[in-house]
Amino acid sequence: MIYWVNVFLGGVLYVFFMGLVWSFLLEPRWPKVPRWLLSAGFTVADMIPGIIRSLCGELSSLFHAMGYIQMAIIFLFLFFCFRSQWWKKLLACSLYIIAAHLAEGIVFPLFEMAGIRYNSDFNSYEMLILQTAVCMVSMCFSSVMVFLWNKVEKQRKVPKNAWIYLSVPISQLFMVWNVAESFWGDYTGMLPTVVGCVIGFVADIMLFYFLMEQGEKEALAGQLQELEKLRSAEELHYNTILSRREELAKIRHDFNNQLTTALHLTENGDHVRARELLEQMKDGIAQTQETDFCENAIVNAVMTEKATECLHLGISLDTKFALGAELEVSPVHLCSIFSNLMDNAIRATKKCPTQQRKIVVRGTARGNYMHIKVINPIDNSDSGIAKNRKGYGHEILNDIASQYNGEFQTEQAENTYTAMLSLEMNTSKQAD
Repeated sequence: MIYWVNVFLGGVLYVFFMGLVWSFLLEPRWPKVPRWLLSAGFTVADMIPGIIRSLCGELSSLFHAMGYIQMAIIFLFLFFCFRSQWWKKLLACSLYIIAAHLAEGIVFPLFEMAGIRYNSDFNSYEMLILQTAVCMVSMCFSSVMVFLWNKVEKQRKVPKNAWIYLSVPISQLFMVWNVAESFWGDYTGMLPTVVGCVIGFVADIMLFYFLMEQGEKEALAGQLQELEKLRSAEELHYNTILSRREELAKIRHDFNNQLTTALHLTENGDHVRARELLEQMKDGIAQTQETDFCENAIVNAVMTEKATECLHLGISLDTKFALGAELEVSPVHLCSIFSNLMDNAIRATKKCPTQQRKIVVRGTARGNYMHIKVINPIDNSDSGIAKNRKGYGHEILNDIASQYNGEFQTEQAENTYTAMLSLEMNTSKQAD
C-alpha cells in the first residue's frame, strides 16, 4: 500500500498540480478546454514513465532514460498546449523548478533533524513523509508565484483573501512535522495520519483550482464592466455628434434668414449695419465648418473632431476615403470604429518627436466589404506603448469585427504601427 500511496502522491497529485500552475501562468492554446483537463492529460502522459522510473534503481540506465522522457513530455506540454511567448514558457518552467528545489532544500535538512533521511525506495515510509512535506512546501511557493505572476505580468488583481489559502498547506506541514518527530518508527500510528495529509493535499489542489478560477471570473467581470462603460461612452459620443449636426443644420438655416436681412439692408443703403451682420455671419460659419473627408456624415463628423485634436498636437493627417454616403454598418459601430482607431493612433503619435508626428488613414467600401487602415509612428523608447495599444479599445474593435464576419489585425514594425479592420457590411445582427 505504501508504494501506491507514494506513486499517487509523487506521480499523480504532484504532476497534476504542476500542470495546473503552468495553466494559470500561461495562456492556453484552447481557451474552451478546462485547465484541469489540460493538467489531467499532462498527468496521464507523465505517469507511465514515472511509474517505470519508480520501479528502477537510481543507478539503472532505464531510470535516467525515463527521466529524459519526462522532461520531453514537460516541454511538449508547455510548447504545444500554450500560446504564450516562448520566453514566458521557459520562465514559467524555470520558476517552478526553482520552487521545487527550494522546497527540497528546506524539507530535507529539517526532517533529518527528526531522524528521517531520504530513501528513494517507493515502498518506504521515509519517501512517503518526505514527499508529503515537499509537495506542501512546493505548493506554497508555487501558489505565491502564481499570485504574483497574475498581478504583475497579467495586470490582474489577486482574488480577495487569496493569501489565506497559504495557511492551509502550511498548517498541514506542521502536522506532518509533528507526526515525524513524535511517531517516527511507530508505523501503525503514522500511516493513517500521513494518508490524511495526502487527502488534505488533494483538497488543497481543489481549493487552489477553484480560487484561481474565481480570480479569472472576477477579472472577466471587471473587463465586462469596463467594456460596458466604454460602449456607453461611445453611444453618448455618437448621440453628441448627432445633436451637433442637428444644431449646425439649425444654424445654417438661420444664416439664410440673416443673409436675406443683409440684402435688404444693402438695398436700403444701410451698408454699415449690413457689413456688421455679414461679419457676424462670417465668424459663425467659421465655427460650424466641417472638413469634407468623405460623403458619410458620421465618419466625416468623427474625423473632423479628431483632425482638430491632431492640429492642436502638431500631428499631420493624411486621409483618403472612398466611402459612400450610406454604409450598411450601425452608426454607433461606425462612430466607435473611427473613434477608437484614431484615439489609439493619436495616443501613440503624440509621444513621438514632432517631426515624426503623422497619421495615415485609408478607408474604402467595395461591394459588401469595408476596409480601414490606420498607420502611425511609435516611440520604441516608451516601454508602455505595447501595453497601452492593447487595451479595451482593441477588444471593442475585435468584437465589432466578429459581428460583421470581419477581422481586426495589427502589425508593429520598427517605428510604425498599423491597425487594419475589415467588415462584411450586411451581416451584423446589430446593424440598424
